[in-house]
Amino acid sequence: MKSSGCGVDPRSGDASVKTSKKRPYFSALMLVVGLTGVKMLCMPLYRSTDFEVHRNWMAITHSLPISEWYRENRSEWTLDYPPLFAWFEYGLSVPAKMVDEKMVDVDAMNHASNSTVAFMRGSVMATDVLFAVGAFFCAVAAVPMSSLGFSESVMMTTALLFADVNLFIVDHLHFQYNGFLNGVLFLSIYCLMSGKPFWGAFLFAVLLNLKHIYLYIAPAFFCYLLRTECFASPVKRSAKTKNTKEKSDEPDSFVRFLKSFNVEAFLTLGLIVSSVFAVSLGPFFATGQGEQLKERLFPFKRGLTHAYWAPNFWALYNTVDKAVSWHEQHFQSLMSEKPEMSLNFPAWNPGRSAKRHPSSQAKRMKSRENPRSSYNALTRWFQFLIGVSKLHEAHLCSDDDLSSEPEEESHEKLSSSTSGLVEEFDHEFLPSVTPATTFALTAPFILIALIPVLKDPVWPKFVESVVLCAWASFLFGWHVHEKAILMITLPMALLAAGNSRAAKIYWFLNAIATLSLFPLLFTPMENVLKFFLWGVSVSMNYVILEEIHGWGRCDEAGKKRWEWSDVFDFAFLLGAVGVAFYYSLLHGYLFEDRMEFLPLMLVSAYCAVGVIYSYIRFLIFALW
Repeated sequence: MKSSGCGVDPRSGDASVKTSKKRPYFSALMLVVGLTGVKMLCMPLYRSTDFEVHRNWMAITHSLPISEWYRENRSEWTLDYPPLFAWFEYGLSVPAKMVDEKMVDVDAMNHASNSTVAFMRGSVMATDVLFAVGAFFCAVAAVPMSSLGFSESVMMTTALLFADVNLFIVDHLHFQYNGFLNGVLFLSIYCLMSGKPFWGAFLFAVLLNLKHIYLYIAPAFFCYLLRTECFASPVKRSAKTKNTKEKSDEPDSFVRFLKSFNVEAFLTLGLIVSSVFAVSLGPFFATGQGEQLKERLFPFKRGLTHAYWAPNFWALYNTVDKAVSWHEQHFQSLMSEKPEMSLNFPAWNPGRSAKRHPSSQAKRMKSRENPRSSYNALTRWFQFLIGVSKLHEAHLCSDDDLSSEPEEESHEKLSSSTSGLVEEFDHEFLPSVTPATTFALTAPFILIALIPVLKDPVWPKFVESVVLCAWASFLFGWHVHEKAILMITLPMALLAAGNSRAAKIYWFLNAIATLSLFPLLFTPMENVLKFFLWGVSVSMNYVILEEIHGWGRCDEAGKKRWEWSDVFDFAFLLGAVGVAFYYSLLHGYLFEDRMEFLPLMLVSAYCAVGVIYSYIRFLIFALW
């Protein structure tokens, strides 16, 4: 359907809206086949250590008895997903052995033959079919929210989901199985949208036993099922599960509301969920692996943030801590009696302890002789960005001077937020954060996230609560990975297809999410690819959402319908591209291998601002 340009929107009249209910199965199939072909072309590209993680998990589940699955630790990549995912790996290991026997050998660490790579990449593509099915079904159920014709709405919503560039980067380049997991999630959501609550509860319980990170959105599922199944008459329950925006009638009184509690539905839901957990966890508790399961699934000793900070509240917290501590360190050194003493920045040397280079003294003297050189000017400017001011030229030392302390002392200091290691650390200026602190901060925001579904238990409000629960855990949770942003953006696409305000927030957030994933692809081959993917994603999503909602069209007075947020969004994304360009190319050109964590910190902090800004906008949208 062509855009109408400046004038009357052809979708505003009933005559122009297509009412065909023919399901576009063939078009959806062509979309899946076409995108799978693109994924196949990317098989030889970069893959992360997660590739070896999943290969090792296949080997563990295939070669060892079930009593050893959560005890095996020959490799550092121990099994740390719930039992149903372990069985999923076992299912993959059966055909894997026929392709390459070493693939399922526990001792064949880092095995990556061509056949192994092809099989494992292919397994991700094959399991993506489940996500395609879930996305398509949810798109079919969500269509009445859209003003487009049925077929067009289904295809555009399916494309938003299945062609998501963030999922492509994480699964088909970096290497994970998020498509498979989100397929189960979307099938569960579809069951709730279409009035099949027991199947929805069953699938979500299965999902929790595939990957426990989805516990963060469990409160939204619990509240939706409680309101629609346990505190509603059969008539109201049927009305609420229909795809409509109409609000249900409030109970005549609180007492009558409590009396409407459906004990049978509550017990049935409880039996379904508990049965899934019993089947999943029972064999491992029976073999004495309960303690190992707890330690593997909830490893609180990994530190507040991951090696690369996710763009959340703690990224800004760490940045402020570093900026203030470095400023204090340099200010004290300027006031000391030995201003010539070089300063140590172990944070910029992640995972290594460099020796003093013979030419370091000459480099330092050269820097002092020419304090106005372009190198010093650029260095001071970037140090200003991270909060370091009033630097004396004598402290502009080279990277070789930064680790002149003994190796033991250097290693001790490397336990910091910028060490590039997955470990616990203490903040230098701000109070250090514990898991209990993150829980205390996350819990109230999750409670706020439940307001939409408790107030109006229809499926759009339910999805809003799912998104807000995932967002709260992403912003304030303990040791959050950058990839967890998929838990926000993917369900949010369902809302974007039916609401213009939600669509604008989604478009902006999805673009920021893609840029925040750039550090996952750090080899030269992928530098051009990731910018290309970002451009395609931003353009494609904008075209789809503009076609649905008519962004930028003229109103009755002939003026473009732009808002202040539109201008800010474009300006912020332009700045984000600049930060990504600096991270990918400019930093290496200016500093070579020095200050390696600075560009990562800039990407995390800048994207964190965009994620928090989007959260505030979406929270206002959901609550008001």
